[in-house]
Amino acid sequence: MSKHLLGVAVIAVLVAGCGEDSHRAASPTTAKADMAAHAAEPVTFVMCGVSATDGASDLYATRDGVVIRHLISRQRLASISAREDTAVVVTAGRLGINRLTRVSVAADGAVARRTLPSDRDMTGGVRLSRDGRWLAYVTVVSGKDGALQDQAVTVRADGGGPARKSRPVHAIADLDFDVHDRLHLLTQVAGAGSRIVTAGVKDQRLRQRAYVIRYGDGGRLAMSGPGWAEVRDAKGRVLARRRGIVVNGWARSGSDVLVLRLSDGRFGFWNWKTNGLRMWPRLPCAVPYYAEQ
Repeated sequence: MSKHLLGVAVIAVLVAGCGEDSHRAASPTTAKADMAAHAAEPVTFVMCGVSATDGASDLYATRDGVVIRHLISRQRLASISAREDTAVVVTAGRLGINRLTRVSVAADGAVARRTLPSDRDMTGGVRLSRDGRWLAYVTVVSGKDGALQDQAVTVRADGGGPARKSRPVHAIADLDFDVHDRLHLLTQVAGAGSRIVTAGVKDQRLRQRAYVIRYGDGGRLAMSGPGWAEVRDAKGRVLARRRGIVVNGWARSGSDVLVLRLSDGRFGFWNWKTNGLRMWPRLPCAVPYYAEQ
């Protein structure tokens, strides 16, 4: 798996704990529930690991915790980013060249796919802007001293127009757009800390190692590190913190945070104001590890 896989820490823990065959659930099938009953719910795209040997995963479309479509089967999924019932997926292709695919799910469950232009040096970490017009991903470049560094590239989501490139940094762990379509990079620094790098803004130093950043409404930031999650305000003040969950993204409503609970591999919503959890039933797949809507 790519080091930029957003759920890399999660899947490593879960796969190591259960093994490839010791906790395998029944093979998922498309739910027979009436799709019209769930049409008002936003689509949540879910990644499930199916093989610890080759890193293969499946991708599902769900509504309200019910599987409605099996979108991708047994491929090496490096990253996804979802907006408005559409996801951009990075899959590992031949010769180490990753592919970009846009997948959309309609209210009636119909699926539309489109292959997008991709950079042969893309390693993963794809993100869509809030309005879906821009696409950012991570590439590897050679620094002045010959050492490999990471660089974020932003292009139009339709593949047109020139690319915008960030300055190279040591290692990009994650990236995300805020509501103003500014791109923020989560980078790792020497020791145990991390740094959020934003063009034209002073870098924000984090004392703890973080793996995931997700920007929400009102400048709020949801983030995760090893076994913890927190929400901060626009000034960086911690509003809520909880252990045992991993941030995946903000709910479509913008109020709650979509999370994965580490103890049982279930997805659900974290109401950071009350610090309560509302979990879905466990999905019928081997190792669920990342979701977005």
